[in-house]
Amino acid sequence: MSSAARRTDVPATSQVRTAQTRPPTTRVVVVLGRSDVGRGALHPVCAARLARAAEVTTAADVVVLSGWARVPDTHSEAELMRAAWRGAAREVVVDPDARTTVDNLANALDDIARVGARDVLVVTSSWHAPRAKAALRWLLRSTGIRVRAVTPPQRSVRAALREVPLWVLLPFELWRVRRVLSEPLASQLDALRQPVERNAEE
Repeated sequence: MSSAARRTDVPATSQVRTAQTRPPTTRVVVVLGRSDVGRGALHPVCAARLARAAEVTTAADVVVLSGWARVPDTHSEAELMRAAWRGAAREVVVDPDARTTVDNLANALDDIARVGARDVLVVTSSWHAPRAKAALRWLLRSTGIRVRAVTPPQRSVRAALREVPLWVLLPFELWRVRRVLSEPLASQLDALRQPVERNAEE
């Protein structure tokens, strides 16, 4: 996936750790955006997701804010979330490139592999969480990395119904993304899978 516009911010209160001193239990928290359709402000659904993420993150977490700009020459969902972010984090990654749920999660694989995370938390709405978890678990299959989700208390029957056809499309989206993963990232994921597979054989 393209990462040309991605950026990583290290909060002033955090210390930059080298690979040798990085804690092995680093968690990645992926916050999925919701479009404001070019209004220049966070959509209420997106704001609720961001607030929920701020409640559960710690200073040891790497937080990935993910979402694109549907309208050209406007701020992306990820950039709007970064401006409003008030939670704790060791790093905050802004990913304004992803246009779909699967793209959001595939882009986050770079950060999951980079920090050696063994635990990934997806923050999204209740109607969206099952599909997001299923997609990320497939992308991380056989790695032993735990994938969980937390949601704000919002509910929407209409949004839940819109999810039904998207489940049908999910296998095709995953197949498409898997084909375009960069070779270095694919190799990193394969390396994560090998110990798990060896242990299963033993």
